[in-house]
Amino acid sequence: MARELKHLYLHLAQLRLEGEKALTRKYHSQKVNDLIKENIRFIDFVLSFDEVQLTKYIDYFYSSLYIIDNSHAFIVSSTSDDVRSEIFSCLRFVLKEWIPNPDSYVILCSQGDFAFSSFYWNGNDFYDQVESTFHFKYGMKMIPIKMPFHMQGDFMFNAALYHEIGHFIDHYHKMTESIIEDVMNGKLAIPQMDVYLKDMTVNVATDIDGYNKQLTTFIKEYYADLFAARYTSKSLFQYLDYVNPRGSADDEHPSTLCREKIVDEFLGDPANYSDFLKLLLSYTKDLNGDSLKPNTLNTDISSFVDQKECDKPNSEQHVHSIIPNLWEIWNNRRGEFKDATGAPMNFIEIYKTLMDLTAKTVQKLQ
Repeated sequence: MARELKHLYLHLAQLRLEGEKALTRKYHSQKVNDLIKENIRFIDFVLSFDEVQLTKYIDYFYSSLYIIDNSHAFIVSSTSDDVRSEIFSCLRFVLKEWIPNPDSYVILCSQGDFAFSSFYWNGNDFYDQVESTFHFKYGMKMIPIKMPFHMQGDFMFNAALYHEIGHFIDHYHKMTESIIEDVMNGKLAIPQMDVYLKDMTVNVATDIDGYNKQLTTFIKEYYADLFAARYTSKSLFQYLDYVNPRGSADDEHPSTLCREKIVDEFLGDPANYSDFLKLLLSYTKDLNGDSLKPNTLNTDISSFVDQKECDKPNSEQHVHSIIPNLWEIWNNRRGEFKDATGAPMNFIEIYKTLMDLTAKTVQKLQ
């Protein structure tokens, strides 16, 4: 049974009015408004087609409108009070190093377990597909990330956001895709699979498609871990150790033990890098043509213990070190926090102090 135009018109009317309503809200960035306007512009573009064209492309339009509909969940979750804008600033600093047009993207978060939620249409990126099919170019695009609600004002567990941005950079530059393509074409043999890919459960001899899918997800996870480690050292594992204390593997993730092993290598002496790590790094290049490597820049936040602001970071790249430094204070120096009477501060007061001082530090570079 074919889709009918009367339903498409209804869908268009619903999204058009929802877009107008969305423009009345206040968001953490003007870029969110720009994205809403681009969605409305695409809806008006669809409405410019005559009935013959609409009927011909109705399945394509349905798919694109369905994705726009899903994007509204991220848009409505991005009001100025929901997520600290300073968290997005840290992630924007990262984008500047890896994509040539960072101002054409807005990072949006919706509630859920941490995940990069790229929108695919017929197996392709939504924005690429719209442009190739309809010659419609979005001026503002979305990077959709899910994150737990209680972490929307947090800088510490949000080391996981760097992992998710790593997934976006991988997606943008097709790094893992290139590795898998070379493997499938016989151009590449992955070394040390018995060490780093031992948690894979799909047998290549009986299910080649399933094997390639699991291999892809495992490599994507390793790459995103390395990306997060570049900026936040091993902070990601503070989160992983809490949500997955057993460190077990699943169909999409290697065990925490394997993930931590490769991050430890990455943060150590390059002379000791394994062949597997060297392979992953050989497929990663930033805008300067450099491969992924640890960030050695540091921002001293020891004054936070005395509830005082730190000096302005020397550069945007210095900001990211605040996250592992926050963990060092939280794990080892909570007993040094005192209130105005000299009494020990409770952990809620300490946490609020650390988050507020971190936000003020990032604001100095916004």
